[in-house]
Amino acid sequence: MSICHTSLRNSSFCLVLAALAAGCTIETDDDTQGELPGIPGDPGGQAPATTINNIKPAAQFSLDASESRRVRVNLLGLIDPTTQAPIEFLSGETLFVTEDDVLKGLRVTQADASNQLPSDIVFVVDNSSSMDQEADTVADKIIEFVNLLESSGLSTKVGVVGVNGDITGAIDLHDAAGIEAYLKRSGRSGTSRTVGFDGANAATLTEEAQTMNPSFGGGENGIHGIAFAEAAFTFRQNAQRVFINFTDEPTQPANKPEWSTKTLCARWTPTTGTIHTIWSGSRSLEETASTTWTENVSENPAELSKCTPGGIVQSVASNASDLNLTTLPLTVALGNSALVEFATSDPDAAHTLKITVKNGATADGETIFEDLVYGGGSQ
Repeated sequence: MSICHTSLRNSSFCLVLAALAAGCTIETDDDTQGELPGIPGDPGGQAPATTINNIKPAAQFSLDASESRRVRVNLLGLIDPTTQAPIEFLSGETLFVTEDDVLKGLRVTQADASNQLPSDIVFVVDNSSSMDQEADTVADKIIEFVNLLESSGLSTKVGVVGVNGDITGAIDLHDAAGIEAYLKRSGRSGTSRTVGFDGANAATLTEEAQTMNPSFGGGENGIHGIAFAEAAFTFRQNAQRVFINFTDEPTQPANKPEWSTKTLCARWTPTTGTIHTIWSGSRSLEETASTTWTENVSENPAELSKCTPGGIVQSVASNASDLNLTTLPLTVALGNSALVEFATSDPDAAHTLKITVKNGATADGETIFEDLVYGGGSQ
């Protein structure tokens, strides 16, 4: 096991710093070179069957600019739900990639300052009145989180969307300084921290919100913020799309199925991104479930995470006093992302690609990407 992954298990804070800052290349035992430099030949055989199915890999794809048959996979890190430790991606041991039923030879390189895998992160923040007691803490923790990621050398952009039934504020994907300036605008405190549109394209964001808001209706609904960001934000090609939904209320579609959890999950594909839920309700999600969740009216926000690859759910105190984004499993997962490279049989064709991760007897799962055109998503 590499030093960087050994370090990850020592403590929460060191775990994050080691994952984010101490990059390493993951060596494989197969030194046989394939048709492309540095990539092993296809090993033959099949990926192992999954039996636990408690993890789901998430990835983005592109083709190398100089070698068109070299596929570059931006693979989001995964946390073992049983051990709570990051999974080390090892070709032929824990990680398997199958293209059109052919098991591929892989080169796997850990993300670090010299291997900057892009991640575009959107915080969707419920800024209704019930969030007032935690709003300042949430804003401060977002700033802390963004500064940590930027100082680590990772290629990260962050945006914010404020939601209160309608889209009430936003700033497009930006660096740490831009996010801090937005959340610390003069005279802003509490829920007003995420009210108002800012940044170079504030006018465009305002116009998009005015166009979309009439179709929403109802109360707090993180799906509104996610859909707004998908329509209005400038996501980078091959960047992991990560949505983090802060709320203390059920998802409220107001009897409009088009804004329900079921509809979002039905349209979501493995390349759309991952949705993570941070819940600060006065009661736990389990306690709330027995009396509150009703389809198309008041839905469990955690279900948005359960239907997307790699989605993580985290509960915090009702005033968010215990919130620490730097030690969340999501942060550890981002720091354990990896570049996975293999030689495709045809760079121009659509493929069926399967990514399988199996971590001993504690975690396994797979994601199948249908009709995948590398660099162009799914047809």
